[in-house]
Amino acid sequence: MLNLPELPYAYDSLAPYMSKETLEFHHDKHHNTYVVNANKIIKDNNIVFLVGHTSTQNDFADLKLIVDEVIPINHAKKVLKLNEVNIRLPKNSSKDLMNDIVELANQNKGDHSFVVHIAGENGQERKIISKKIKVSNNSQFLILLRDLLGESNVWID
Repeated sequence: MLNLPELPYAYDSLAPYMSKETLEFHHDKHHNTYVVNANKIIKDNNIVFLVGHTSTQNDFADLKLIVDEVIPINHAKKVLKLNEVNIRLPKNSSKDLMNDIVELANQNKGDHSFVVHIAGENGQERKIISKKIKVSNNSQFLILLRDLLGESNVWID
């Protein structure tokens, strides 16, 4: 879940340009409302798409991503025109695993490309775009793939 970071300075440090009360309200109420609503979206949707940017401020050195927007995946697919379902196969994947993936893909047909990333020699990856299998990018299918392959090995773009 997302957390509202503490300010790296005191609430009254912007006086006289901004009062302590204004900054407390803006940070503790206004910004916190964004965090609470984003966490509700994350809780209510199994998969979400985070839109954000990396921090360039030294004050937030431990913050890697500043989230600007949390979008439920079904809405993100429409807005961002995400059209590829990607999976990364573990090295030396078994034939049974491959059969399970093909069976899942056949049960979740759609109009999106199915892209398989395979670990090759020297740590390089080969990317194979299936011409015959078109899949859905609904969240239930993505969850099933993630259960099978691990969360970091399934994504859409």
